Amino acid sequence: MASSRNRSAERARSRPLQIPITLPQRRPCRRRLIEAALLDPHAILSFATDGIVSTKPLVGLARVRNQGDVVDLGDWEYSEADSGLFVLPGVYTYGKIEYDKAGSRTIKPVTKLRGGDAKKYAAQVKVNQWLIENVLAAWRKPFDPRKPDQFPRIVAPYEKYITVGSALGDAAK
Repeated sequence: MASSRNRSAERARSRPLQIPITLPQRRPCRRRLIEAALLDPHAILSFATDGIVSTKPLVGLARVRNQGDVVDLGDWEYSEADSGLFVLPGVYTYGKIEYDKAGSRTIKPVTKLRGGDAKKYAAQVKVNQWLIENVLAAWRKPFDPRKPDQFPRIVAPYEKYITVGSALGDAAK
């Protein structure tokens, strides 16, 4: 006679696989990203956790707010950019177009390094300039795709200051 454990295993094998439908709370955000991208898939340059970079406005996208508008949770914030270098998710630089009250157009560099701060790599150089110069130099170097140790890399000293308490804290923690 089979034990109750074996009978449950037999019943489980005879039933089709059931996948739970409960997903994390990020589900609505990810769904909205895909829906927005499907408005014009060929215009999409890059996805972020909660945003999209495209070559043109995504016509038909609901709840779009322009610069200066009041933005609520769930709204899309639209801004224009002049140019950009998108290395990988969270590592990019682009020129955000801004207009002053007189209507003069300026381009403000926006750079992200996925948790890093480019100013801590090279404080004397503008962040966007540092990223562009280092990435393009790394991409120009020839490498063999079969040898991961030859993949393009950016290696630079990084200065991060910590408090005395953190420096002298318990080594076991």
